[in-house]
Amino acid sequence: EGEGRGGDGDDTKGNGLVHLAITEIVRQLEDKSSKFARLAAERLRVPVTKPFDFLLEASFVEVLNENVRDLLADAVNSFHMGEGGGMRAGGGMRKGDPDGGTKLRVLQIVEEDGEGIQTSGAATVTTRSAEELRAAFNQGVRVLEAMKARDRGFLHERSSAIFQIKISQFAAGQTAGEEDWLPGFPGPI
Repeated sequence: EGEGRGGDGDDTKGNGLVHLAITEIVRQLEDKSSKFARLAAERLRVPVTKPFDFLLEASFVEVLNENVRDLLADAVNSFHMGEGGGMRAGGGMRKGDPDGGTKLRVLQIVEEDGEGIQTSGAATVTTRSAEELRAAFNQGVRVLEAMKARDRGFLHERSSAIFQIKISQFAAGQTAGEEDWLPGFPGPI
C-alpha cells in the first residue's frame, strides 16, 4: 500500500503516495478555479463563472536497460474513460505476443521544442478526474506486475517506472496564446 497503489482508485484511504498526490493535484486545481471565479465575478461585476479549466494528461513508462516501454498502451484498447476523458496512443503493445501481450514496444526518446525531453509515441490518458488518473496508474502497475511475474531473471526488478502528469490550464473561450489571461486581470492566472 505504501508503494503508490492499492485499493480500487475510488478514495485515498489506505492508498500510496501516487494516489494521494493525484488527489491533491486535482483538489488544488479545483480550489484555484473556484477562487479565481469569485475574484473574476467581483472585479468584472458578473455572476460567478469558471474563469479557467484544466486538463490532465498522464503517461506511464518503464525504463529498463536504456529502453523505454509504454505501460498504458494496452489500456488504450481496453480502458474506458468517463465523460470528458480519453486516451491517445502513438505507441503500443505488439499484437499477438505469445506471452499474453506483455512485450511492449520500445519507444523513442526525443527532445521537442518547448516541451523538453519526451517519449515519442507513448499512450496518454486525458482527463479532469482524479479517479480516472488513479485508474490509469493502477492499470500501468498491473501491466508492470504481470511482466515481473513472467520475468524469470528478475530483469524488471532493476527497472524504473515513471508516471508523468502534464497539467494544461486554459480560460474557456479564449483564443490561442491567451488561454491564461482574463479580461480585467493584469497578468496570467
